[in-house]
Amino acid sequence: MGSKSRETREQQMARFRRLAESRTSLLKEQGLNERSIAKDSKLRSLSAKIKQVRDAIGRLNFLAAQTQELKDRKEQAKAAAAAARAGGAVEKKKKKAVEEKPQAPAAKRKGAKKGGEKAKQQKK
Repeated sequence: MGSKSRETREQQMARFRRLAESRTSLLKEQGLNERSIAKDSKLRSLSAKIKQVRDAIGRLNFLAAQTQELKDRKEQAKAAAAAARAGGAVEKKKKKAVEEKPQAPAAKRKGAKKGGEKAKQQKK
């Protein structure tokens, strides 16, 4: 069921639904109640497959809509660029001036103790 075709998925959905309906009618003919029919393993398997195919169709629809939206945006951008070129009003983006940050004081050397030499002299 790795098909990415919507038509194939719809055919799978129809086939699974037909199989589920035939299985349900067979179980009803055998005299089983609704609870027993709901517990039938083959029917549950068919229901799971129907759900998988339904979700796959939903994903395909989402991707198709997303692709169409992207095409529309690209066409609008091309039209806007063509209109700007035709009008001769092409504006260049100005680069923002980068402000210099004040430099932080030099880092202390690694392993230096607080107080340094002054602390040693005061202790003596």
